[in-house]
Amino acid sequence: MKRRILSRSHRSLAAAVLTALLASTVAEAAYWNRGRHRRGSTDDTGGASSSSSSSSSSQGRRGRDLDRDGIPNLVDPDVDNDGLANGDDLNVDGGVALTGPKAGKSVGDRLPNDHPGERDLDDDGLADDSQAELDVDGDGLADDSAEETDIDGDGRADDAADESDIDGDGRADEAANEFDIDGDGIKNASDPDVDCDGVANTEDTDDDGDGALDDVDSSPSGATNSDTPPPAGGGGPVGDG
Repeated sequence: MKRRILSRSHRSLAAAVLTALLASTVAEAAYWNRGRHRRGSTDDTGGASSSSSSSSSSQGRRGRDLDRDGIPNLVDPDVDNDGLANGDDLNVDGGVALTGPKAGKSVGDRLPNDHPGERDLDDDGLADDSQAELDVDGDGLADDSAEETDIDGDGRADDAADESDIDGDGRADEAANEFDIDGDGIKNASDPDVDCDGVANTEDTDDDGDGALDDVDSSPSGATNSDTPPPAGGGGPVGDG
């Protein structure tokens, strides 16, 4: 009888341990499957910060290492480890890792850089439309550098006629609420080089890089050029035109 009681006790203990382990495994799986970095994800809301996120939350994600190669995304020249440098990769934070602990596995998202849902191209924790994000595509070239000719890394040069969203923030360059066309953190109204093509507005024949020459462009220096709507009853665009 005593042996049976001990046997039942052992079975009960084993069952309790197994239940606890299963609960822990489920909880861990739920944690790692949150957000956009699950395989096949088509959204960009998990690992990236948005312009409405708190700065502390954004800062907390800057240590992310998508491909687990030991190099934080913030300074990783190949964020997804797919063999393509960030500046040449049309999906900086999504691909199949070629080497490292994630070799052969799909990491990141499946959103190309020019997808409207892609809000943090290089997955460094800084939203592409954040004033703190000074290198949108993570290629090592500052957005305001004369050498940076494709700020959002979508394969279209910033001064190309078909490039309608230079900084890749999801707002068209000509949109009324696009106050920082090149995404360099300087508002159009104060930016000496609105489209960041290396040519100052005073010398540039197409200030906002929209393909329309300033002398025929209704808004040569970008939208309303202000953080506030134009005054009632008129008020033309500001800029050298």
